[in-house]
Amino acid sequence: MTTLLITGTNRGLGLEHTRQALAAGDKVIATCRNPAGAGALRDLKLQYPDQLSIEQLDLADFASIDALQARLTDVPVDLLFNSAAIYGGGWGSEADRNRQSIAGMDYELWQEIMRTNVLGTFRLTAALLANLQAG
Repeated sequence: MTTLLITGTNRGLGLEHTRQALAAGDKVIATCRNPAGAGALRDLKLQYPDQLSIEQLDLADFASIDALQARLTDVPVDLLFNSAAIYGGGWGSEADRNRQSIAGMDYELWQEIMRTNVLGTFRLTAALLANLQAG
């Protein structure tokens, strides 16, 4: 049985990869910022109680990454799927679209995006290196 750690499993790609991995018989360590608010993920836990574990993780919070690493000490992980990310706008009004454009960059938002999507993802990968080597 393959063990996958998937980030951002409360919706979107992370949730769908979790569904497919569980259906294939794999074990999944599913992470999201707010497990209590992840209804679809909790429903999967009812279907796959022995295959699915749900862990709290906020990639923008390095202490959260360190806490996950401590909880997973000596747990082999075969595959890390970094799906969690934040998006800074562009689908709403013109003002929203301009928040990430040369015409109106929101630099604080950009820092948050970079901290989560780049630094957090890298830090998580580094933190789980021993788990991945054991997998």
